[in-house]
Amino acid sequence: MKQFTRKTLSVLLAVLMVLSVFAGLTAFAGDDDPADPAQTGYTEVKEVPATCTEPGCAAHYEDADGNPYLLVDGEFQPVGDAATLVLPVIPHDIKTVAATESTCAVVGHEACYQCKKCSKYFSDAEGENEIELSDIALPQPPHTLTKSDASAPTCNHVGYIEYWYCDVCKQYFRDADAATAISVNETIVPSLGHSFSVTERVDATCTGDGYAVYTCTRDGCGYSYTETFDKLDHVDADGSGYCDSCGRTMNPDACLLCGKNHTGTFGKIVRFFHHIIWTLLNM
Repeated sequence: MKQFTRKTLSVLLAVLMVLSVFAGLTAFAGDDDPADPAQTGYTEVKEVPATCTEPGCAAHYEDADGNPYLLVDGEFQPVGDAATLVLPVIPHDIKTVAATESTCAVVGHEACYQCKKCSKYFSDAEGENEIELSDIALPQPPHTLTKSDASAPTCNHVGYIEYWYCDVCKQYFRDADAATAISVNETIVPSLGHSFSVTERVDATCTGDGYAVYTCTRDGCGYSYTETFDKLDHVDADGSGYCDSCGRTMNPDACLLCGKNHTGTFGKIVRFFHHIIWTLLNM
């Protein structure tokens, strides 16, 4: 029993020693780990890289009041001077910009320099004297203008306003000073189209077709066209057997000229010649 107790105590002591060593190692390792900002009330601020136009800001932490801190050896140390966090502006990446010639449509400029990063212009290769292209603009030559007189529209053709055209820049203008630019469509006056009135009319009857002549009344046009009307049907409203308008018999077998029923060989000859005469009279 005593031997068992001694062995048990030895095992327990050994286990306690191992646990103590492990706890010490864990505590030692934990001392090297950086503090967790989320658990300490600090907010991490990412680095803002500097550019050629704006300074940057180094990475740091801030407390609830916005005061800056740095994490040093696992501890948050206040930043004595916030200016130490400022990252200086980086140099411009300068390229040479060649001079461009001015035309009547485009303003040119003298040679200068430009930063590839921020696209700003400078008068010096060091990028110290910033300028605008308007500061070094070259004078524009005047437009080479040709005047076109106004022309009145007609029924079938468009007209044009008075305008000026530059042969160099291919631009249209409303005035001789080239102050108001316009499109080619704005120089056009739409055609008028015809204005018709009836100048002659014959109504259709049961013996012939009718027609109407329409003529454009605009000065200098004179265009006309004719509309025809089909011949009307014969009408026997009173039942007399004859057309109420022309008096022709309504009997389909009757002679067209005299309205009689010609029979026999001689009658057919008479009807034939009567038909010829009726046709000539109604041409």
